[in-house]
Amino acid sequence: MLTKITLENFKGYRTHTTIPLAPITLLYGPNSAGKSSIFHALLYLYEILQNDWCDVDNCSLAPVDLGGFFNILSRDATEQAIRISIGFSPSAATYTDSHRTLKFDPDEFFDRCEALGLGIIPPTGELGAAITEVTLEVRWSPTAQTPYVSYLAFFYDQEDDQSPFFVIETDETLERTAITNIDFHGRFILPDSVATATSLYQRLLTTPQDANNVTTDSCLRIPIDTSPSGAKPVLGKALKTHFTDYAQSRLYEEISSIPSQGDASSLLEEKRDSLQTLRELEEILTQFFTQAVIEYLEDLTNILASMAAIGPMRTVPSRNFLPNRRIHPQRWYDGLAGWDAVYLASEKQFSQMSQWMFRLQTGYTLHRNRNDLTTEGRPTLLPSGAVDTIALRNLEGHLFSPCDLGIGISQVLPVIAATCLTEVGIVYVEQPELHLHPALQVRLGDLFCAHVEPVVGWLGHFDSDVHTPFRGSDRLFLLETHSEHLMLRILRRIRETDDGEIAPPELQLFPQDIAVIYVDNQGGCSTAKQLRVDAQGEFLDKWPRGFFTERAEELF
Repeated sequence: MLTKITLENFKGYRTHTTIPLAPITLLYGPNSAGKSSIFHALLYLYEILQNDWCDVDNCSLAPVDLGGFFNILSRDATEQAIRISIGFSPSAATYTDSHRTLKFDPDEFFDRCEALGLGIIPPTGELGAAITEVTLEVRWSPTAQTPYVSYLAFFYDQEDDQSPFFVIETDETLERTAITNIDFHGRFILPDSVATATSLYQRLLTTPQDANNVTTDSCLRIPIDTSPSGAKPVLGKALKTHFTDYAQSRLYEEISSIPSQGDASSLLEEKRDSLQTLRELEEILTQFFTQAVIEYLEDLTNILASMAAIGPMRTVPSRNFLPNRRIHPQRWYDGLAGWDAVYLASEKQFSQMSQWMFRLQTGYTLHRNRNDLTTEGRPTLLPSGAVDTIALRNLEGHLFSPCDLGIGISQVLPVIAATCLTEVGIVYVEQPELHLHPALQVRLGDLFCAHVEPVVGWLGHFDSDVHTPFRGSDRLFLLETHSEHLMLRILRRIRETDDGEIAPPELQLFPQDIAVIYVDNQGGCSTAKQLRVDAQGEFLDKWPRGFFTERAEELF
């Protein structure tokens, strides 16, 4: 799950702004303040990671036109550089064996490093990081006339204001890319490695380097293959390093000049052993940084790809609406993917969706008719009679087409569908309360509470009475809303949980499960402030600019 996002020079966010994210994140604030820009940053990040594209206009995950680099870059920015930092909890695939083609066996890798005395441990597997943060900078290249990733930094299980474990940098020509600023006391380096003569640090220091790869600050640089986007490597490929290339070429020259017979045979064998050692070191570097970079970037990309982004203008299906036989990410934005999902859902998921239509007291449950696609083993090319349909059934058992009902039903169904699909990791909804009665807006809060990942454990010292619930990390509800009713129900569930009055266990909610973010814009610069909530569901911080005071003003 995503845990935070930091923006700088991204649209209205000119200054360094961090937005914390919780399982239920509510974005409030005036119109055009910058709430949607947070969602746009996720779309932009996905295009960079998945498609190596920094000059994004049309997005893959939603029909949103970002307009390219200079439209995304903050106006009046002091430099032509966009910075995005995102924190996330790696999925279970990063800890356990997966079917990824680039997956190295962590145990085997650890044994090899231990045998060579390199003092490093595998970045993935059981020793992987619990919290990862990735920071990237996108600049404009006057040389290449294109935006590119100039800087990519990785943080593992680190608190704020600490240096990254390592950085990938490239120049504006996009021809020289290297890993640099390696923290040899960092997350995956053994504590005594610097004092060990055979450690990775010592091995790198003693490896001869080309003068072009040595910087004035004496910082170790590990050259890597370049990519179309600069410092962001291509996913699905090994992060090939080239630190020993120069040393290997020198050894090749020395070996070729040594006679293969006579007294020089021992010297020749020694040089060949040295060459083999360099090859082993390069292989270790490639495997280590492939795990530390590619594995985690792929994981982050998969998290972003699991997003269902539901926009504010949801389409009412027509009378002759035929659902798609696959869910396309862009169809979530106008809500039609929600109806596709109802049609394609398993019996269990369909039942959950229908039950939530009833629990929200819409007055309807769901009905679907899925014709067999084959007759006697042959495809039905021209189906006749009633074909694939989705309808709604009222309490008397009568069926209705979605276009025959009030518009509110068609607005809430995509939200229910996305929430009930377990394969959807991020549910982004712009105005989930759209066209809904206040009572239904309140009950909508229970839909999100019930689908937060369940508590799997408790964190805290055994001597302390204070223990923090630890949830699974696969779901995030990012809700851009103006609804006070929705928030009041969520706050009520927090209070009832603390008082021990919560009835269904699935509705248990704790203060850390919610992040209320107030987004504002003053002088053309967007800001985001978290409004903290205590265990009784009361706000610890005042609402800026008196938000939600309109009711009191009208009454009193």
